[in-house]
Formats: sequence, C-alpha cells, structure tokens
Amino acid sequence: SRDLFFFFFFFFFLLCEMGVRRWGGGLGGRRFRRTSTVIKDEELGGPAKVLKGESQNRPTLGANEGGGGMVGGPITPADLNSIYGTYGQRGGPAVAGNEGVAGVQAVGAGVKDVKDNDGVIRAKPGFGAWGTFAVADSAELQGVPNDIPEEYADTVAVNPGTAYRMLNEF
Repeated sequence: SRDLFFFFFFFFFLLCEMGVRRWGGGLGGRRFRRTSTVIKDEELGGPAKVLKGESQNRPTLGANEGGGGMVGGPITPADLNSIYGTYGQRGGPAVAGNEGVAGVQAVGAGVKDVKDNDGVIRAKPGFGAWGTFAVADSAELQGVPNDIPEEYADTVAVNPGTAYRMLNEF
C-alpha cells in the first residue's frame, strides 16, 4: 500500500503538469516547451522504489515520426506489472505507461496521415504515456475522432478489446 500511495502521488503530479485539455487546440501555452516531464523507472521493482519524476529534453523527430502532448494516460494492471517486471519485455530505463491519447504537435517531413492537432493513440504497447510529450513512428499512430471523450480515448487501444473477449469467449 505504501507502493500504491507513492505510485498515485507521482501520477497525480504528472496529471497536474499535463492539465486537462482537448487535443484539438487546447494545448496552448505548453506547445513549444523544449522539455517534457515524465515518470520513469530506472529498474524493475515496486513503484515507490523505482518510479522517479524528471524533466528531459524532447527528442528530435525523425522523418516518419509524430510527436504530441499527452492528454491522458491511465493506470492499468499492465502498467503496474511492467513496472514490477512481471509483464512484457522491457530493456533498460523507460517512461512508464502503455497506453494513452496525445494531441499531435509536430510531425516529421515524411508523415502524411497524421497532422497537427489530431488526437492519436499508439497501436502497440509501450507508448511511454506517463509524460507530457511522446514520440512514435507515424505508422504506429491511429487517429481518434474529436467527439470521443478523453477518458475513453486514452483506454480504447487495449481495455475494450479485453473486456469484449472476456464477455464473449470465457
């Protein structure tokens, strides 16, 4: 429980840093920040022991990458298990958070299917969603319609499919 308290403290810090905003233009004054605040683990173990909040420089985008401000990144069992090292494969230090929704703020020169202010999710786990800015190959990004609430969009990649399979196959 001390681990969970510490874990939620860091997550609350991140949410305060990110603010609550819509991806279609509500990113305002944070748009051109050169740094990103992240929750990162340097090793595997209990969240209270291994999670650290830090500021890091934003990466330079490659020709086929998109980058955006994170709007939401839920805490899921897969996230906790990844931090403990009991789920999935991760090598080395990583920004925590497997899924979330971002508002696109920049795209590489070769990106054609994602544009500024689009809401996007990453189509595979390991997004590094517990930060204020994330970068991914544009082929791994899927658009999210503006009429989907953020709290639904940030979980649409994994949890609905899992729930559907549990209700229909087990």
